[in-house]
Amino acid sequence: MATLTNNQTSQGFVLVTALILMMIMTSIAVTLMSISAIDLKMTNAAQQSVLNEYIAKGDTKKALQQELLLAQDSHFLWLATRFPADKTIGIDITPVGSRSNIRLFNNGSNTAQLNCPAQFAASSEQKCNILRLESRLNYGKKNQHLIVVHSGLIQELNH
Repeated sequence: MATLTNNQTSQGFVLVTALILMMIMTSIAVTLMSISAIDLKMTNAAQQSVLNEYIAKGDTKKALQQELLLAQDSHFLWLATRFPADKTIGIDITPVGSRSNIRLFNNGSNTAQLNCPAQFAASSEQKCNILRLESRLNYGKKNQHLIVVHSGLIQELNH
């Protein structure tokens, strides 16, 4: 039977120690890569959110421009009685080519026209529509994320 010399025993000990240190270093490297991947995903999600918020705001501006081009036929000039009685429904004014779904709501009274706020009216008899635009944009994998942009506006009425 062969006996191990002191030199051979210490070489085995160095080999085992080196393997243990390599396992520790490998686990640290894997952990750091995992954290890096999570950081990249979080950064990408934040970028997608901001990008889609800008898209929703741009679609809102398109809807405003579309309504302004309609002049006297604009939904902004509709009296509250022409809007759905259910104030949660609104009117669809989504422009062609928009990724957002845009709805117009009249926040005024269904029974009477409202006086314009003093900072917007030349006289106290001026009547206004108080309107709200709501842009909804679903995005992401399977459209599971939603951005909603609310915009308010006051439209003078010439009635």
